[in-house]
Amino acid sequence: GKAGVFNAQSGSETNIIGKDLVVEGGSDTSKNVDIGAADKYLAVDLAGSLTARTDGNVYITNANNSNNTNKDLRVTAVYAKETINLTAAKDLLWANSSLADSLLTAGKTANLIAAGTIGTADAPILVNENGAVMNADAGSNIYLAGKGTNGDLVLGTVKAKNGTVEASSETSLDVGQKMVIAADGTITTPKVNGSVTAAKSSSLTAGENINLSGPVKVGTGSDDQSLTLTAAKGGISQTNTDDDTQGLTVSFLSATSNKGQDLQNLGNSFSNY
Repeated sequence: GKAGVFNAQSGSETNIIGKDLVVEGGSDTSKNVDIGAADKYLAVDLAGSLTARTDGNVYITNANNSNNTNKDLRVTAVYAKETINLTAAKDLLWANSSLADSLLTAGKTANLIAAGTIGTADAPILVNENGAVMNADAGSNIYLAGKGTNGDLVLGTVKAKNGTVEASSETSLDVGQKMVIAADGTITTPKVNGSVTAAKSSSLTAGENINLSGPVKVGTGSDDQSLTLTAAKGGISQTNTDDDTQGLTVSFLSATSNKGQDLQNLGNSFSNY
């Protein structure tokens, strides 16, 4: 479409049934070029994979009704100049395409929700590292891999209710962000509330630095689960050291970095380091 693609169904019927889908909302931002809407997602039932592009927002769900044969939503590439919003009745998976633009690219924020897993260990969700905020909520595991050098992989609220979180970045990985204000009063980095919560042993890996501006909780803190932090070329630090709600909670913590480590939040709770 040149002026958006929307769900005109009156009920919960599926909008598009097929194999592979390429849907475009358009680039004329004087019009509404969204794909779907915040209060009415575009509902699809795909045997193959999804490619979506727009200079607006993307709102797509795999239709969760009795006639839907494909409970998983499999993604090849999604680009939105504003926000990406994807939900899956079961798993939200990456198609593992060899295409150069096979990335999840949001201009501002990406919100991924799945009843099952988001990505897999062998095929994580490939996220364009451009500083956009990544939120993910899964009933099971979450696997994210940042690609590119245009910014950090910024994690907002990431929650694996009954599984693990594995997130990696080719540059730096941030859990939330602390506001940075320049000498002239200009906000150079906006504040982002971030947190990572997982039921099972998890890992955060960065090519450069790991910056923790929000809490990370793995397991209950006393159930033998572990958290592995790896900063290959940089350091590991917590920015909100005086706020005890922003600490690390885990039984076993392993932290490896090429440079320093500053893990001094008052709320930190780990018995083995």
